[in-house]
Amino acid sequence: MLTSFRLFAAFLKTKLAPSSVPADPQAQLDTALFRAAIGHVKPASALLTRLINTPDTPPAIRTQALRTRATLRFQTGEFRQAIADCTAALQSGETDPETRAIILTDRCMLHERIRSYTDAIADCTAILELSGTTAAQRITALHNRAILHRSAGNHDSALRDFAALLESPDATPLHKAFVCDSRQSLHIERGDTQAAIEDLTKIIETAEISPEGKAVSLFNRGVLYAKDLLLRKALLDFSAAIAIPDAPPQLKVNVLFARAEVLEHLGEHQRATADKALVYSVSRSWFWVRKFLTFLPVLLILGVLSYFNGTNDTQNDTLGKTYKEAIVLMDQTKYGEATARLTSIIDSPKATQEQKANSLYQRALIRAHTYDKAGCIADFTEYLNLPGISTNQRASVLVERAKHYSSDGKPEMMLADLSAAIDVALFEHPMKAEALLLRAEHYRATNKWTLAFRDYTAITGMRATSPRVRSAAYLNLARHYEDINEKHKAIAEYTALTAIPNAAAKDKVVAWLARGLLYKRMGDKQKALSDYQAATRVEDAGTDLLASSFNRLGIFQRELGDQASAVESFSRTIGTPGTHPEVRLVALEERAFAYAALGQNEKAIADCGAILGTQAISLFLGKRILILRRELYLKTGNKTDAKNDEKIIMSLP
Repeated sequence: MLTSFRLFAAFLKTKLAPSSVPADPQAQLDTALFRAAIGHVKPASALLTRLINTPDTPPAIRTQALRTRATLRFQTGEFRQAIADCTAALQSGETDPETRAIILTDRCMLHERIRSYTDAIADCTAILELSGTTAAQRITALHNRAILHRSAGNHDSALRDFAALLESPDATPLHKAFVCDSRQSLHIERGDTQAAIEDLTKIIETAEISPEGKAVSLFNRGVLYAKDLLLRKALLDFSAAIAIPDAPPQLKVNVLFARAEVLEHLGEHQRATADKALVYSVSRSWFWVRKFLTFLPVLLILGVLSYFNGTNDTQNDTLGKTYKEAIVLMDQTKYGEATARLTSIIDSPKATQEQKANSLYQRALIRAHTYDKAGCIADFTEYLNLPGISTNQRASVLVERAKHYSSDGKPEMMLADLSAAIDVALFEHPMKAEALLLRAEHYRATNKWTLAFRDYTAITGMRATSPRVRSAAYLNLARHYEDINEKHKAIAEYTALTAIPNAAAKDKVVAWLARGLLYKRMGDKQKALSDYQAATRVEDAGTDLLASSFNRLGIFQRELGDQASAVESFSRTIGTPGTHPEVRLVALEERAFAYAALGQNEKAIADCGAILGTQAISLFLGKRILILRRELYLKTGNKTDAKNDEKIIMSLP
């Protein structure tokens, strides 16, 4: 087997050697694409450049080579060079309208990346002026242009594009509802409450909108009515939102609290008290109520969210009761009984589609928990085959099924589901970002970095991603730039991560430590020190990560010659309860050397003793510490113990 591997490696090396490049232009292009696919970016770029610069290269192949090189340059952060390649490809005359629209879309994204909004807008306009493009390309270009106008501060132009989207025959009702949601947030920015209310009304009146989306829009409209002191109208919207059976618990907390406030202003104190009591029962904690209220603006931005809790009791009380019983049994981990009840709902001819969908989803969760992968996937598949499933619900279930395909060892099917979810989810819906992240992680794990880079970059260009997903994208982009020795670009990605509001403490600490190490390698000691110190100030990063941060800071302080500060840093690690033994051992070793450098020999000897008294330390560390302690004993005049340590050292291999 080893011989076979060596033969394959030799074959692959021969295939990729410069001397083995075929003469045929199409074969050269295929070779370049192969090299790019396996992550050999520089050889691929070199071969593509040769094709582009060779006069005899057919125009169609040169155009494809330019497009591919633009993709590779985008991967390595050479955005302006990638723009030049896209421009050259467009000027070649070897592109049909659909391909031309794809290249313009790529160049638009590149222009946006360097904050050249005017050029990005021009690319969107060029797509719209093409004939022969697909409806999806026209809709995407118009939507992108609206977002770009908004980013550039051209609010009037953004509003015109939003209006054009709403009038377009190519836009579906759900798409138009999403456009209304985007536009109403722009109206709020401009202080035009009435226009925002009109857009929310259009969303509420859209028949295709999910119950969750309707509840969110009712709540948002109620908030605007309350701001305009139209309290009775606000009360009606809040009540209508609460009455929707499938309204998410998080949203119900916000709506109940808002309705209680309105009732207080109207003098209906008894009803207000009842709503506040319901707030506590739904949220179970006032702390979480405060948390949910903090994220009210996010609800205005994200728009339609998909949840799968609850059931519709109004159409069938018996089945509704059965569903609630199943949920209670699930909470009690009585999965067999819960599955039986959910199955009775799924098989019932009287069950509504909503009841079947909810029951299938819950049964899939049970099967996943009980390691019935095949059954879980079958339930998700049946769910997806139900008619009338909302776009975002479909995306959510596709992502869930993809995860199970992954754990079942079926990467092709996982990728198919993730790609379908990315295509289905409406623009910047959080589930699109989740699917992009999962797909990028798969590409990264299989060394298809070009594809992974594309997905991570797409996430960073979205505006409605969760802090967790956004942090993961920036972190992986930064690590890639480190791998290709682009330190400044890696620092930029780590910096972007640390600036994310509500990013996890752990992610920020990792970014500070990594950026500090880069600054250290680049010789910027002050910035490195600042980053290491920042990492140690995050108390909720976890015991081991915090302890490791103090160790990293202490080691750097020792390198700077500040032994006293280093002792303080290592002491923080040693004094933290629950620190991992290996992390604590590093701190003891480093502190011993710091004490020795300060001439505090007795304290250094004590740390050496603590290390040697630790079970299962390595032979190398034990010998290193014995040598240090022998020297310390000699400095303190303790020749007897120094000789004893010398004997032990001599006996060691």
